[in-house]
Amino acid sequence: MSRSLDLTRYEPRIQPMKMSIRPNKTSAPRRAHAPRRARTRWLAETVMAAIILLGPLALAADTAPAGVAADPAAAYKIIGLSIAAAISVGASILGAGYAVGRIGSAAIGAIAEKPELLPRAMLFVALGEGLAVLGFAFAIWLLLRI
Repeated sequence: MSRSLDLTRYEPRIQPMKMSIRPNKTSAPRRAHAPRRARTRWLAETVMAAIILLGPLALAADTAPAGVAADPAAAYKIIGLSIAAAISVGASILGAGYAVGRIGSAAIGAIAEKPELLPRAMLFVALGEGLAVLGFAFAIWLLLRI
């Protein structure tokens, strides 16, 4: 018993277009500027970037005693070590977050299928978290050299 395919049922139905001078009342008005949240977030990010970039400079300026000319090499050393510490913490935390996210989701799936894999899965998640601790320890070591 063969059936022929009737394609007339699947033809798209074309609706006539409504022409109106007035805009649709249900649509939201268009904004010419960014929403308030985006502007506030941009401002907060700019302030945090300024603090992060200018913080080591302020720290280096306070190292010289009063009445003594500051050594530029010492100031650059402090700035360099501070920036290196910030980068090491930031990169290690980003890497640890990525690792824990990927390993954690795989661990949840494995534990759902085999509950006896819980200790092994927690070990792998802890190894990913150890990356953040290692970066933090390295940053502390760098800051102690100032």
